[in-house]
Amino acid sequence: MGRRLLILGLVVAILLAGCAAVTTKKIPAKVWIKVGQANIRSTATIESKIVITLRQGARLKVLEESRNWYKVRLPDKRMGWIHKSLVTPTKPRPK
Repeated sequence: MGRRLLILGLVVAILLAGCAAVTTKKIPAKVWIKVGQANIRSTATIESKIVITLRQGARLKVLEESRNWYKVRLPDKRMGWIHKSLVTPTKPRPK
């Protein structure tokens, strides 16, 4: 009985450690727009209202992540959502 409990405890610990490793994904602190123009939206959906359209190279502070979207702080301090495919976590080089 004691041995079974010990093995069960080890299995649970391994499973919990694996879950923690999966859920502790780091999001970038800031991102830059990598496309010519990108719409910042009021919610994390393509159907939501456009808050502002920004040009390539604009820097945004990332506040949180939801599926394929980042909630960002705009240069004018407003907040909005941008799709991850439109940004890059590395500063673009000047051309």
